[in-house]
Amino acid sequence: YRTLFYPGPHHSLHSQYSNSFKMTTAPSSVRQVLIGGSWRDSEHSETFQATDPNKNAKLPAIFPVSKWEDCDAALDAAAEASKMLRSIPKSKIADFLDAYANRIDAAKESLV
Repeated sequence: YRTLFYPGPHHSLHSQYSNSFKMTTAPSSVRQVLIGGSWRDSEHSETFQATDPNKNAKLPAIFPVSKWEDCDAALDAAAEASKMLRSIPKSKIADFLDAYANRIDAAKESLV
């Protein structure tokens, strides 16, 4: 599992979130959901598999269709995160978004 959104050790957000972006589930099991900076098992009753649009084939990972409990927890976490973001200088947020975009751009060949 490769994460493009992981800020990396050089970024100021690394120390706060470095352990938040690691998934340990095997591809054959139901993937966890990221809520409030932590990976956790989902409250779900159904699952789905994503499809590779280039090959029109299902990918091996199995994802949960979360119940409302997960949605509520994610919304609560987002509300808390928005409070924190208000205190961060806009230039620091812009730097983070630029770094994020650069990592996506650098990986564009593997994303298509």
